[in-house]
Amino acid sequence: MKRSICVLMAAMLTLVAFAFVPAVTKAEDEMQVQQTWVQVAGQVEKFGSDVAWGWLSAHAKMQTINATSAEWAHAHAFWTTSLVTPMELGEHCRPGLENFTFSFYFARLVSASTVALNYSGYDFYIGGLWDAYNVTFVYYPNEEGDFDGENFNVTMEPLATNATGELHVTNNWTLFELSISGVKLVSGSVHHYFVGSMEIEIGDCTGEGKVDIQDLAHVAHAYGSKPGFKGFDFDMDFDNNFEIDVGDLATVAANIKA
Repeated sequence: MKRSICVLMAAMLTLVAFAFVPAVTKAEDEMQVQQTWVQVAGQVEKFGSDVAWGWLSAHAKMQTINATSAEWAHAHAFWTTSLVTPMELGEHCRPGLENFTFSFYFARLVSASTVALNYSGYDFYIGGLWDAYNVTFVYYPNEEGDFDGENFNVTMEPLATNATGELHVTNNWTLFELSISGVKLVSGSVHHYFVGSMEIEIGDCTGEGKVDIQDLAHVAHAYGSKPGFKGFDFDMDFDNNFEIDVGDLATVAANIKA
């Protein structure tokens, strides 16, 4: 598998190199553009009145071109109310363990209608339509008794589909609440945030402020992992299909600056 991943990485980097053709037209050069990027990430600590463990991540862009405004946002959160020790990919079946079950909740922003700073008393606000699910993965060992992530069942119970919801960041960027119609309130504390004109790079998994080969290697190292396995990271699962796969590698590769 490692050799296949290396071949994939090399092929993607080659495509990126040939695809990068900088071009700035006169019209683009004359446009008056103002943009603000926002990134927020934090720990989920409560699901309703229950203690919870998880992570919320959101980033957004607010842009004005020649007095015309537009907003864009991406946000998701995952959390669980019971702690489970993750499995190593390829780990041998533990004594007395016929399967490995990992359950969690997951919510994602489907479409944003309002994205704003300093909105109605909130430091940051995203309003729009959200999906939320209760997800359970049940993994089974292979013939050798190893958990390779290939033998599994997954069930997704919809809690909300295209439901109205709001993400609020408050208290001087220290607290957040995710309110989705039909779902208990999700709340927690902000771990870090950024507000500025510098573009937030999609695929910057290492937090260096740029997307490079190190980010591609970071995602490749987690290739094949799913929720419940060490190495899986919802922030690297760019297409939200609950697996670090070739699509996620392609997303990082496409954003590497030549």
